[in-house]
This record gives sequence, structure tokens and C-alpha cells, in this order.
Amino acid sequence: MPVKQNISNHNAVFFCTFTCYNWFHLFELTKFYDGIYNWFNILINKGNKIVGYVVMPNHVHFVIYFTMPDTTLNKIVGTGKRFMAYEIVERLKQQEQFILLETLAAGVNVHDRKNKKLHEIFKPSFDHKLCISYEFIEQKLVYIHHNPVAKHWKLVDDWRTYPHSSASFYETGIQKNTIVTHYREVSL
Repeated sequence: MPVKQNISNHNAVFFCTFTCYNWFHLFELTKFYDGIYNWFNILINKGNKIVGYVVMPNHVHFVIYFTMPDTTLNKIVGTGKRFMAYEIVERLKQQEQFILLETLAAGVNVHDRKNKKLHEIFKPSFDHKLCISYEFIEQKLVYIHHNPVAKHWKLVDDWRTYPHSSASFYETGIQKNTIVTHYREVSL
């Protein structure tokens, strides 16, 4: 469900997704996986917990235990997307991806253009679902961890080996890329 209202629940678990504009593979093209992990680490340093994730070539699914009472989930995702967008544009410029940059510039709507926005890197909104049970969290983790082997993607043969996912943490307990908190360690 696209976000149109402020999500101010704190000490709650959410399944979230955000997507690159026009489903362009901007994370893969710019090797921006590190940028997503940096953002996750900022969220963790502010007291939130990343419960699971997968970073695909053009979208991110993550489960977050959101703990910040002085802000909204909308605000942290929106701010994160804004700063990630600046870095993605810089990487595209370094790669001399000028035609793609022109396409991303043409995607900015009139209102945002008046507010000096130069490129449309992400779809304007993001999806979220409040996770009210451990079973629901498990369902979402299975979905995100199997995303890389889905028929459309086939990025790896074994979902446990996709490098940009928390699947290996749940299989082996070994942390990589960012600190993941097991879903059974968060309160619902």
C-alpha cells in the first residue's frame, strides 16, 4: 500500500519496500549496495533494528523494528532516499551515464522541479506493512530472502547465497553487510 499518511508507530515492526524510478537497475548499475548498508547502519545507530533485508538491482525490501518516537517512518525513509539519490546521481555522473541522467531529469514532476529537484531516482512513495505477529514476519522474511531466485530474477541458484540479503544470517548466524537482529529478539 503506498504511503499517504504519517506512520508514527514506534516500537513496532514494519515490512517496507522502496523502488528505483521506472524500475531502473540503479543499485546494480552504480554498485550502490554499500549505500543501502550505510543507511541501514545510520538507522541502527539511531536505535532501530534491521530484522531482515534484500537489496535487489532496483528495489529494497527490509523489515525494521522502528523505535524512534520523535519522528515518523515516512521521515526516515524519505530522508534516506533523498541522501541516497544524491550519491546515486554522483556515481552516474562519474560513469558518464548522461543519457540515463537526462531520463531521470525528465522524470521529475513540475511541482518537484519548482522545488529544485533535478533527478527522479526513486518512485515517490514507499510501501509498508505493520507486522503484528512473528508468523507475519516469518512470511515476509521468506518472501524477501527468496526474491533473488524468483522466476523474474534468477540472480543466484540458491537463495541463501545471494550476497545482498540477510538470508545467510538466518541460515548461519554470521553477520555481513549490516547488523541484523533476529526477529525473535524484537517485541511485538
